[in-house]
Amino acid sequence: VSHQRGKKEILSKERLNKLKQVEFVWNVAEFNWNRAIESLREYRRENGDCLVKDKSYYKGFGLGTWVSNVRV
Repeated sequence: VSHQRGKKEILSKERLNKLKQVEFVWNVAEFNWNRAIESLREYRRENGDCLVKDKSYYKGFGLGTWVSNVRV
């Protein structure tokens, strides 16, 4: 996977299209950030706040740890 990410600019259109079909993630950091933000939005809709406890999980995601790291 890392090998493919490093070759994005030189892959053929056919190979790029195949990767797009499987929703290949090119930027993992951005993907993880967006996933965490969406989890926090859902948490806030359900709980009315963003006061996630440290090390708590929300729908299988370590939202508490993520929030703690962002707060630092």
